[in-house]
Amino acid sequence: MSSSEIFKPKTLEEEVDEEGHPSSSSGPYTRDDVIMKGGGSHGDDNDEDNYKGNNNKDDKDDDDGEMHVTLGCGILGRYPIISLVSFVVAGICLGVGLSYWRPTDEVGLNGKAITLQWLGLIGDLFLRMLKCIVLPIVFVNVIIAVVDMMQVGKAGGVGGRTVLLYLCTTIIAGILACIYSAIFQGFYLKGDIEEVSPSYITLGCGTSSTDPTTDDTMSSDSFLMQYPNGTLACASDYDNQNDILWEFGDVNSTFQMNDGGNTVVDMSLSDTIYEGVFLTLIPENIFQEFYNANYAAIIVFAIAMGVACAKVLNRQQIHSSDMTFMSLLVDLDQILTIMIIWIIMLTPFAVFSLVSATIGGETELGSLFANMGLLIACILLCYITHFLLTYCGGYFLLTKRNPFHYMRYLPPAQLLAFASASSAATIPVSTECVQSTGLVPESIIRFVIPLGATVNMDGACIQIVCSCIWLAVYNGYTINAANYILLVIISTFGSMGTAPVPNAALALIATSYNTVFGTTGTPDGFSYLFAIDWLMDRCSTMLNVTGDMTVCGIVGSMVDIDDSHSVRASVKQYQQCHRDLVDIASDADGMSHIAQSMQSMKMDRISSGGGGGREMEA
Repeated sequence: MSSSEIFKPKTLEEEVDEEGHPSSSSGPYTRDDVIMKGGGSHGDDNDEDNYKGNNNKDDKDDDDGEMHVTLGCGILGRYPIISLVSFVVAGICLGVGLSYWRPTDEVGLNGKAITLQWLGLIGDLFLRMLKCIVLPIVFVNVIIAVVDMMQVGKAGGVGGRTVLLYLCTTIIAGILACIYSAIFQGFYLKGDIEEVSPSYITLGCGTSSTDPTTDDTMSSDSFLMQYPNGTLACASDYDNQNDILWEFGDVNSTFQMNDGGNTVVDMSLSDTIYEGVFLTLIPENIFQEFYNANYAAIIVFAIAMGVACAKVLNRQQIHSSDMTFMSLLVDLDQILTIMIIWIIMLTPFAVFSLVSATIGGETELGSLFANMGLLIACILLCYITHFLLTYCGGYFLLTKRNPFHYMRYLPPAQLLAFASASSAATIPVSTECVQSTGLVPESIIRFVIPLGATVNMDGACIQIVCSCIWLAVYNGYTINAANYILLVIISTFGSMGTAPVPNAALALIATSYNTVFGTTGTPDGFSYLFAIDWLMDRCSTMLNVTGDMTVCGIVGSMVDIDDSHSVRASVKQYQQCHRDLVDIASDADGMSHIAQSMQSMKMDRISSGGGGGREMEA
């Protein structure tokens, strides 16, 4: 027996015989015998439970050391969906009540602002902690997942299917948005846009001047005016305000004003794709991208590093458990997971804080929904249709399984997505929800979910198309089929460059609108989109997170990966073996067994011509 055989992870069938006893081996103590003796049993029942991600226990750790996330502590953790829904409803009720608090004086306004600030404190801290931990966890998990898939030759299949599915769902989302927008556009009202009137300015004189008619010195509060004889001079004895008005011609629209309200950066479609996709994916300083929280660049870098690690393992003909770097990543993952568990326990309270503070900050909820009700209804109906048709229907067609049986595990992640409005912040809970289904290997989960949080923006795609059509009707433009086609293309590829953070789609809406309808600047009516974005962005994030988990389930049914030979399992077995060897070495009888095993390994290496005798003696 060679040393590589002793430290090579064995399959379940190799570890136990038909009666459940350890299999025989040539040495007195093999690695698997030590694990069985030390209590690290790998029987069928345990292995099946581990694969299924069983998290029905109240405690965070199961028998084999796996940690599971619970949304809350105590009774809240035992009934996560009920607790989350209850806290969401309570937050909505409190927020609606606070929205009717409409102080008129400065003291009252400051009092409400301070109240909302402290009410949202738990939610803000929750999001800050999540964003602090999620990025390193994504980086570590993507590397490990890529190495796992490379070792079993499934990396190309998983990556290709994942990207293709995400692209298809986004294209379908854009098409559905066009269909619903075409239905609703006849009911949209054209905006009351006033005709542009000439702009006038006055030109004040900053210094004293001389009146050309009397040679008197004029005061510094005089204004430039034109006398009947055509003379230009500063004067303070004008008879009419119109005498000192000058028509202002904004030739290049530098001082153009409209009711767009909040302004956004005006970028061309070319710049959007060039900077938002290519330059975002390929960083020049990876540490700066960590600082900027650029998830797309971090994932691309992690994929490349995972491929490089797998190549090194294959070139050196060693197992992942023998590489110190992979063991370090597994240990980091376990440490960060424990920290995530602490944070996720605050989820119900954070949801209540975020929802109540957000809704409470709105002062005109009734008029807002009255003015924008049709657009909100159009977007929400499109979301529901996309969920039922694309996600549920696609899952059934591609997996031949009941989609609602799978979807019933997803509400915790969906509710957190609604509260946080961030796909990235929801990654830990999304991962746990998919694991709880027991249908997807862990390696696929930890690759597909983080990738989806970056590139899968179906909700943003729908919001972009519907909002652009509403803006076009509001501004009086005639919409044709070419506009719809161009919107689908722009929204599909543009949304992939959208950051997984709140309010990221607004800038892309203005860019898409200007590109399709040939305008510049912030369009009229854009302030209304700002007003409803707090709701649309949360619903959009819910849809995006649902799409991530659905695609993960589909890919898991297409690709079969055995998690028993994953990097995590191998490192855990190696560490368990080391602990048991230390226990055995504490008695003299165990030392003799180890010495016999080492001698047997030495003779095998010498007989095989590997020249390893000197290495073993060392």
